[in-house]
Amino acid sequence: MYPEYLVSKVMAAEELAREAARWRLKDDRVVMVHGLFDGLTAAEVSFIASASDEGHRVIAAVPADEAAPKAKQNARQRAMLLAALVMVDAVIIYNAPSPEAEVRLLQPEVLALVEGDPAAKKLTDAVNAYGGKVMLKALKEEWPAAK
Repeated sequence: MYPEYLVSKVMAAEELAREAARWRLKDDRVVMVHGLFDGLTAAEVSFIASASDEGHRVIAAVPADEAAPKAKQNARQRAMLLAALVMVDAVIIYNAPSPEAEVRLLQPEVLALVEGDPAAKKLTDAVNAYGGKVMLKALKEEWPAAK
């Protein structure tokens, strides 16, 4: 149903950890963003684009269906939307209230968080534990609206 070039961007945690290690061998900085990304908005795309300026490779993390029961789209649909973005190199689906375990495993050099994220404290502690950087940004549309 989905093209292979999109499907191949959605990875399990262990597979993505190996891929991130390969990226780092090339001195690529890994940036991670996370969110519901339900009905991907211009503000969310702007947030991801801004985060991508902080490194060379972008991992987008989305909660599984069980962790996001109010989402309008299922996790696979949300993952495919993110995979279609040129600035996103990989997508991971996590099944917890936050991607703390994935952050600890993947250790992105930069974790981009939306201001007000309820998991920010826990995720910041996880990033600080290995010496990474946290980027907090407001979620707002940064491009002029079409006329």
